[in-house]
Amino acid sequence: MTASLPPAPSLEQLRKQAKDLLRAVRSGDPDALARVAASGPRPGEPLRLSGAQLVVAREHGFPSWPRLGAYVRRVAAHGPGLQHAFHEDAGYYEERADGLLASARSS
Repeated sequence: MTASLPPAPSLEQLRKQAKDLLRAVRSGDPDALARVAASGPRPGEPLRLSGAQLVVAREHGFPSWPRLGAYVRRVAAHGPGLQHAFHEDAGYYEERADGLLASARSS
């Protein structure tokens, strides 16, 4: 499941979501357990706050909590119109690499 972030995401609100998820897992909530099973860390180990943060980050399309936090801080600093630096189209990176190689060869 990939959830979208609001235009001005709050790291504090995301932390609260992770804490809420951790509490729900510890109380045996089936939906919370399914969320952790779908995108959580190491299966079979007790969930810690860092694991719940990882689940929240992955649910928002980020590979880690630090990456999500960095994005939220960039949005706070530069506004909600900030474009993602990541491009899903691999062709974008191939073109950039070809251009860099060509400029390195001509130097």
